Amino acid sequence: MERRWHPVALLCRNLEIVFHCPVHANMYLTPEGAQGFDAHFDTHEVLVLQLEGTKTWRVYGSARTAPLVEEGFTGPKD
Repeated sequence: MERRWHPVALLCRNLEIVFHCPVHANMYLTPEGAQGFDAHFDTHEVLVLQLEGTKTWRVYGSARTAPLVEEGFTGPKD
């Protein structure tokens, strides 16, 4: 997203200064009544910012301690 919209690029660069690490932005659109992703874990730190609409977020405890990129998620999909 930071490659497409300059204000988002500025936000990322400023967050890099604060957190002393690379920051990237993604944008996802989930149509009403749809689910964006099945249950999963990320192998990196994630900050989620919902800009519009409503959504029921389900956040679970740690599936793994320090998961690796090559590890697949083996938990339930719901």
